[in-house]
Amino acid sequence: PFSMNDIEAIDVSFYNSLVYLQENDPEDLQLTFSVEEECFGEIVETDLKKGGSKIPVTENNKNEYIKLMINWRLSRGVQEQMEALVNGLRKLVPLKHLTPFDARELEWVIAGTPEINLDDWKANTVYCGGYSAQHKVITWFWKAVEYYSNEQQLRLLQFVTGTSS
Repeated sequence: PFSMNDIEAIDVSFYNSLVYLQENDPEDLQLTFSVEEECFGEIVETDLKKGGSKIPVTENNKNEYIKLMINWRLSRGVQEQMEALVNGLRKLVPLKHLTPFDARELEWVIAGTPEINLDDWKANTVYCGGYSAQHKVITWFWKAVEYYSNEQQLRLLQFVTGTSS
């Protein structure tokens, strides 16, 4: 089961909408247990539960609606991949040991600390196209990266490798 923390890590705007809903009476919003989204230029309505488009969201059932919205938002379009990831992870670590972690902490457990070790990065960089660690352009590059903040280094590493660790 997903939580509000999972949504916050992925989509702050969606998270803020759910927080608003938690803190306010939803009846004025005229919501139902369904979601409308664009799919190939057409609006498609998806029920969050059986008959959802006919069930209004009220003060009494808004927590159920929020849970269903979180599950819908985090699983749409990636259901198969998510199930494969969870099943693979479950084979390695019992899920009860992972529940204390939020999404950001779990990423750190799986991928490592977000602190960039520039010496390690340099030592594990593979050069090609006539470049080497001693090439003037490469030394300029590393000199510039040394002045980057850790966050800028993380973003650069993610840009060039597709991962932040």
